[in-house]
Amino acid sequence: GPICTFNFQAEVSSQHVNNVFKVFKTIDSDLYPRLAKLTNVVTSDYVTANFVSTNSTQSITGSKTFNSNVSATGFVKTGKDDTSVLLAGGGDRLLSSFGGIEDLTSSAFSILDEEAVI
Repeated sequence: GPICTFNFQAEVSSQHVNNVFKVFKTIDSDLYPRLAKLTNVVTSDYVTANFVSTNSTQSITGSKTFNSNVSATGFVKTGKDDTSVLLAGGGDRLLSSFGGIEDLTSSAFSILDEEAVI
């Protein structure tokens, strides 16, 4: 069985809850103008300013640097479809412009001075 059980009932008055909300409103009304001045971000929630939400559609503008891997189910460039390929160096290119892929599975090759020789 449990080492210790707690059996108590807390009574919280509506006045107490209203006082807590007053404190939060005071903090919010003080921090919000400071945040807007420092970051040029207009938001009603100073806690999430400049952060990307995971539960809504958003546009991310400007340069962004990621210092670790970015995983996604897909990346889509506006105005493009699955006939284009996103290039690692930036931009895109039509898949058909690559001229095709040669099947090397049945080709014989060897390694000579760290280079593949067919």
